[in-house]
Amino acid sequence: MVIEAIPENIELKKATFREVDMLAPPNAIIASNTSSISITELGSATKLQKRFAECTYSIRRN
Repeated sequence: MVIEAIPENIELKKATFREVDMLAPPNAIIASNTSSISITELGSATKLQKRFAECTYSIRRN
């Protein structure tokens, strides 16, 4: 599993996913920690769209 957690910059994220596409095995699950960018649009940057998911983390403050 590859989880991307970089700044909310669509071009940077797409470039990262294109690179992951070349390095990750074909059965890898690729997830984005995006909170504001369309997961469908990000998934279009990878050949592994069926294995692409959103995995959003947040920090809870008391």
